[in-house]
Amino acid sequence: MNKHINIIVMGECGGGKSSIVNLVANKDIALVGNGSGEVTVESTIYRDIGLECDYTTTITDTRGKSHKIIKENLTEQYNLMLFVINAGRVNKLVSDQIDFAKHLFGSIPIILVVTHCERYDSLNS
Repeated sequence: MNKHINIIVMGECGGGKSSIVNLVANKDIALVGNGSGEVTVESTIYRDIGLECDYTTTITDTRGKSHKIIKENLTEQYNLMLFVINAGRVNKLVSDQIDFAKHLFGSIPIILVVTHCERYDSLNS
């Protein structure tokens, strides 16, 4: 039986979603920016990214915009969400965004990925 994992990567614009896609794929498949603006202008699906495991893996890199708009434009069924947030933007809003994503996509596991931590001495500042 062919097992399949379908991952969606979501989060704010400039958070590092495409960099996480490249990290998971272990190769440069997504165009990345410098964190200052939007690079991914539409959701991109990378099929069978070649992970060395017993599963075929598809990963969707989404645009950093409204989750509702993203959901309306995607027809895939997802097994896992990677929710990416820049460490400088961690706040109550993140909790609200994750709750909204859960509402749209159902009860799939969500992994919170905090990027750019090396830029901050403390996340409390």
